[in-house]
Amino acid sequence: MSSLLQNPKVHIYVDDGRRWLIAHPEARYDAIICNSTYFWRDHASSLISVEFFELAHKHLNPGGVFYFNTPNPRGHRHRLACFSFRFAVINFLR
Repeated sequence: MSSLLQNPKVHIYVDDGRRWLIAHPEARYDAIICNSTYFWRDHASSLISVEFFELAHKHLNPGGVFYFNTPNPRGHRHRLACFSFRFAVINFLR
């Protein structure tokens, strides 16, 4: 895996997702990966909302993927993602 970090095609950003995307409106990505939080924590709606999903969608290249992980996959958060993306795969692995 360490060679992945040396690949010039790979850029990994660790930051507040919403802040990063808003600060870089021209940026486009093949993949956006968001390891979000519990819905009941303060400010969770910053990353678990239709508004954030639409913001992420605008930053994807054609054919790009948005992957997000959130606890309790049977909740409404996955349904919200379906409003912003044409295709959605929901994984219920435990």
